Amino acid sequence: MFFDYEKAGTDAVKITGVEGHFYNAITRRYEVTDHTFVVGELLDDKVSETVATQQMREAAEKVIAELSKRIPMPPHIKHPKILTDVQRAEKLVTDRNVKITSLSKATGISTYTLYNYRKNPASLHKASQATVDCLTSKYFETYFSRNEIERFRMMLINIVGAYLKETEGNPIAYDPAHALYTMCQKGDWHRLAKMEELWRASYSVERSL
Repeated sequence: MFFDYEKAGTDAVKITGVEGHFYNAITRRYEVTDHTFVVGELLDDKVSETVATQQMREAAEKVIAELSKRIPMPPHIKHPKILTDVQRAEKLVTDRNVKITSLSKATGISTYTLYNYRKNPASLHKASQATVDCLTSKYFETYFSRNEIERFRMMLINIVGAYLKETEGNPIAYDPAHALYTMCQKGDWHRLAKMEELWRASYSVERSL
């Protein structure tokens, strides 16, 4: 359910405009977000300021209720397949091309434990967060090229850098982008590898449409 002007309005207030700030590349539509501007128009402009304020408040509450509704996607829409950290760890330990002895040496996890994970990958769901994080880091080092991540990092720096110039003076838009820009500058390549994996998954879905 995308934003419905009629359902958001009230008997006293007509919702006349919604400006979406998020473009959903899958549905190819703009969707409203928590930073959306909603414009309301009083149907009776002769009421007192107190009454008008109350009517607009009621309309705002109804708009919020509409925005809070879950947005079901059409059944034919494909969703990107995104792995969790546990699933990444499972893929790594069950890969027969990955030697358990080498993995043990690189992670500090005993070969006995790793062999048990290989025999029973579901047991990783009960593993400590430190173990999962360690295996996830090794997952990215195994399946991702540092050169590819460096190119991805430079691409983000160029794109986000240009965006920051346009949004300077608007903290709502600027601050989150600046945090991403700072991360790219510091070159935390494990986080960037995770971002590239998400980007690959989303891009493959878009190309299949």
